Amino acid sequence: MVNPFYNDSATAQQRNSATAHISRNSVRQTLPNLAKGRKGFAKCLPALLAAALLLYACTPPGDLGSTPPKTKWVRVSAGDFHTLAINEKAHLYAWGNNAYGQLGNKKNGGGRLTGGILDKSEDKNTPVLIDSTSQWKDIAAGKYHSLAIKSDGTLWAWGRGDFGQLGLGDSKSGTHNTPQQVGTSSNWKALAGGDFYSLALNNAGTLHAWGDNTVGQLGDSSKAQSRAPKAITGAWKAVAAGSNHTLAIDSAGALHAWGWNVYGELGNGDDANGSVTDRTKDKNAPVPIGSGTWKAVAAGENHSLALKSDGTLYAWGRNNNGQIAFDPASGALQNTPRQVGTSTGWETIAGGSSHSLALKSDGKLYAWGDNTNGQLGDGTTTAKTAVSQTGTDADWTLVTARSSHVLALKKDGTLYAWGGNTRGQLGDGTTAQRNSPTPIAHP
Repeated sequence: MVNPFYNDSATAQQRNSATAHISRNSVRQTLPNLAKGRKGFAKCLPALLAAALLLYACTPPGDLGSTPPKTKWVRVSAGDFHTLAINEKAHLYAWGNNAYGQLGNKKNGGGRLTGGILDKSEDKNTPVLIDSTSQWKDIAAGKYHSLAIKSDGTLWAWGRGDFGQLGLGDSKSGTHNTPQQVGTSSNWKALAGGDFYSLALNNAGTLHAWGDNTVGQLGDSSKAQSRAPKAITGAWKAVAAGSNHTLAIDSAGALHAWGWNVYGELGNGDDANGSVTDRTKDKNAPVPIGSGTWKAVAAGENHSLALKSDGTLYAWGRNNNGQIAFDPASGALQNTPRQVGTSTGWETIAGGSSHSLALKSDGKLYAWGDNTNGQLGDGTTTAKTAVSQTGTDADWTLVTARSSHVLALKKDGTLYAWGGNTRGQLGDGTTAQRNSPTPIAHP
């Protein structure tokens, strides 16, 4: 509420003095009259009203019982069944599946299986504060592990680590349920988390990778696992991780890919025709993809998305659910980048298991592909093979997806989530599937 009488030019001392003066005079005039009963009250009423008016006039804006502004969210990242987020105070939060300690809240379900399902005893279905003593600036959620960068540029990891995906070396390769520092470097700036491997980019443009390397997803020209960050040849400015394939843009804006290539997700014109046992098409080092200058990449489970510098959108890889925006009847995979429509103005992209999302510069959000769990956010569970707007809002600024759930931020810092929610990964206090954007409260 705004106080129209408040004079901001007056000093606090002047306002307090004026308030005290009229309050003392009002009390002197009022007390004798109040003692005279109903007639006395009528006589003192003008003085009481005058005192109340001056108190109102001398009260600074915002001190009149107004609701404090809600804390905003500024970053969010979706893992397979858990979510990481950072608020405007640079505090770190997490929620969802915690079977391997990937929430970082000093608890975990021990990776136990009950009836073939990972332990749910330590799952959280609302945001849990992980750290408010440090300042955090970037996050990335893998399948069962988490990565984050502090404002001082140090790198941290936690959760499942049996493939070396935490980057802590041989002596600390197990599960960790609190953030653990990775090395001693303090110049990290960007992250990506795959199923069982991790990537990080530093301020010098050097890309590092570690963890599982069965199909060459680390890009170090080998297929040997690495339990500590390993530099990848080249100078880079953007990176994205799918389940087992990697996309990256080099310092000149050229697009590269490596790793698993069963469905043509690398985009190099080759594929294994969907044969998951055929390893001959995988690449263990960066391979140039397409032409032109690229500005952003995103990887789904087995499909890829990228934006060119002119704002055009491209997709390739597996298409069993229309996740690369054309009818699967016309092709279940695409092994080279294919432009999605003719629109420009695309700004942000995200890939889930078999669905895709993209934001335009006008703040409108679009989705397509699998919708079994409501992950397209259109209020239905019907798959779409064409790019379709999610709702009518035009104030979205960020979107993230993985597996079957989606989270997105609006300009005002509010967070929304939708899709699968079996482990509380949406953060709305339930484990119920949501077919349309649902607001997620800040604790």
